[in-house]
Amino acid sequence: MTIMDVFRDRLNKEKDLVAFSINQNGKTRKWTYQEYYNECCYFAAALIELGIKERSCINIIGNNSPEWVIGCIGSIFANMIAAGVYTSNNPETCVYIANHSESEVILVEDMKQYKKYYSAAEEVKTVKYYIMWNEPVPEELREKNVFSWDDVINMGHVVYSKHQQTLKERCDKQKPGTVCTFIYTSGTTSMPKACMLTHDSIIASPYTQIKAYVEQIGTGGQRDRIVSYLPLCHVAAFDMDVMVNLMLGSELFFAKHDALRGSLLNTLIEVRPTFFLAVPRVYEKIQEKILSIISKQSKMAQRIAQWAFSIGTETMKNHLAKKSSPFGYALANQLFFKKIKQAMGLDRVKLFMVGGGPNQRSTYDFFASIDIKILGLYGLSETAGPITYSLPNFMRMYASGHAIYGTQIKIYNPDENGEGEICCRGRCVFVGYFKEKEKSCAVFDREGYYHTGDLGYLTPDGFLYVTGRIKDLMKTSGGEYVAPLFIESKFSVICPIASHIVLIGDARRYLTALITLKCQPTKEGKLTLNISDDVLEILTSINSKAKTLPEAAKCPKVAEYMAKCIDKLNAQAISRVQEVKKWTILPREFNSEENEITPTMKLKKNIIFSKWADTIEGMYRKTNL
Repeated sequence: MTIMDVFRDRLNKEKDLVAFSINQNGKTRKWTYQEYYNECCYFAAALIELGIKERSCINIIGNNSPEWVIGCIGSIFANMIAAGVYTSNNPETCVYIANHSESEVILVEDMKQYKKYYSAAEEVKTVKYYIMWNEPVPEELREKNVFSWDDVINMGHVVYSKHQQTLKERCDKQKPGTVCTFIYTSGTTSMPKACMLTHDSIIASPYTQIKAYVEQIGTGGQRDRIVSYLPLCHVAAFDMDVMVNLMLGSELFFAKHDALRGSLLNTLIEVRPTFFLAVPRVYEKIQEKILSIISKQSKMAQRIAQWAFSIGTETMKNHLAKKSSPFGYALANQLFFKKIKQAMGLDRVKLFMVGGGPNQRSTYDFFASIDIKILGLYGLSETAGPITYSLPNFMRMYASGHAIYGTQIKIYNPDENGEGEICCRGRCVFVGYFKEKEKSCAVFDREGYYHTGDLGYLTPDGFLYVTGRIKDLMKTSGGEYVAPLFIESKFSVICPIASHIVLIGDARRYLTALITLKCQPTKEGKLTLNISDDVLEILTSINSKAKTLPEAAKCPKVAEYMAKCIDKLNAQAISRVQEVKKWTILPREFNSEENEITPTMKLKKNIIFSKWADTIEGMYRKTNL
């Protein structure tokens, strides 16, 4: 089966249902599945008219929108390869991806994204055309092969009949094993790698997820609704917003561009989705918002909340033990759980899913206390999305799910506790890295298993628990191994004022840490040196006068508070080698402008270690430890 087959199947079933909608300038515009399909065909016909050759690549850079999706699927119709690019990428990375993928067309949202390529025009070797969808194209750029989105769709509409047979042939020659998209990794240690995914790869995972969902839960006679806000170039978002939406026949709502900077809540309240997929940081932000709201209520309301939290926690324990809900659940649900969900626009959600990184156990615990089961998923760019799934009646607390149908998971070289490298094979696994034959061969073993580089273990009943990254394992100068993720996860619970902690200890005598505090971002989402409101509240309570991150880094009161947090952390260490002996509060947050964070919010530790080398070395000088 190919994407074209999936689309034809959807048209045969529900061509007149709304596929997706977007609110622009106060007006809502909608596309039915038939209109969605037509515009994909027009876009493909325009590419043929422009002379874009088969199997060439198109890069797409911009916020989630109908144009992003139509451009992606339309280019695949034309037997091209689609590759999304993060909007936060710098010009150097954008140009690298354009050249590496040998892109002939770049679909850009606006002038801001276009300038990333124009500033290095001589270095962009293969690009023939740019297509801009969210801003008028300046007249002088039209002479430089820059088209507007409307120009291209209108062109495709005009020439569609001329190229209809050619388009059919291009669609028909694609098979399930044909590569149709590149998913670029976030590039934590080097330039991004392009994971080559076939039609079968990107169909396999959502197909099995939907099958399990329909069989075990059912739609209840209502259409499902999804909010698109995570970047579509991230495999988890592409899987949910493009593939699940198309295969399930649900309705997709595109959130505003500043969704992750504060407007997501308003969109959730307006749409009231039935599926909610988020990365761990989004759940943490929702948790912070709920606790902030509760802290401003009356003492009586806070006592009711605390009582409801305890009922929610007991309910989850009973559910996992297959027992009935505890006494008081019905009242807690009426007084608290329902109201919290309604206030956040989450009252219709059937599946709360988390992917894209390890979730803190405290986050699972908090949402369990408000009667929300967070369902763990596990997958990578290399696996075209999740290779595991969970459902409300088929889950384990803190687990990343159970292998989807047709995928096999094994633990390579397990220790005495069963923990080792997570490996998998199945239809959803990629066919290799584009132009990286040696690296591709290195990640597959003789049995065809892909070695993920992640650490974890399987329970006897097949549920996967992810515990860390092999590359992140530190070996001290004394020969002991330390898994930083385990310690860093604990610290995030203990220290609410910290945004990140980075452990150092590889080939060192003891562990040290770099710690950043939470800042107050601008409305545009840019990081500042101002301390966030919730952290400021805590600092005021300890009599610190610090208002900015540099002030907090030097403040004795903050240092005293942090020392207590580190003491609590060390008290939970399973051995002395896992204790943090020294630490430093940095005067700013880690940020993408300094190339310290990837577009998916992963820390580039090698760059951090290099930038803060003097600070790190200072923690190892003149010590009796």
